[in-house]
Amino acid sequence: GPILEEEGTTIGVVTHGQGQRWYELTLTGVESHAGPTPMNRRKDALLGAARVVELINKVGLDFAPVACATVGMMNVFPNSRNVIPGRVFLTIDIRHPDDAVLTKMDAAVRKGVDEIAKASGLGSDLTQIFYYAPVPFDDGCVKAVRESAAALDYRHRDIVAGAGHDACYLAKVAP
Repeated sequence: GPILEEEGTTIGVVTHGQGQRWYELTLTGVESHAGPTPMNRRKDALLGAARVVELINKVGLDFAPVACATVGMMNVFPNSRNVIPGRVFLTIDIRHPDDAVLTKMDAAVRKGVDEIAKASGLGSDLTQIFYYAPVPFDDGCVKAVRESAAALDYRHRDIVAGAGHDACYLAKVAP
């Protein structure tokens, strides 16, 4: 990511791989013609989805600085300019290197989606489809990188690997 470059830091000493939870969410409202349907009678699935996008962003910010939360894909049905969307499918990705915090993020997502759906008169189907536990990297390896960077006078800092990374899989079988 951009962190090291922005700081002018040469070496990132990677201490952890982030845990990840992925979800699929379908919000269901009532498809209706945009012209004759009064605003106060609408059950707009896209409006609910917009509120979910805002919720997910807030969850990431609430657990900063190493949390990440993203809505990366959205499909709107029927996807017509003059029809109130009756259904929206979207994906959610949350990440954190501490499993206890990732669990709190999960609870915030579930509670928030439920509240948004109820307040908007929408049905919701939230399913977690992927879980990858956080991976702490071997203390000896982390220490070796940190000490080598210092010995060679490279500017360095501890950092968490935000993306899924080969080192996460290797850490299961080797330091």
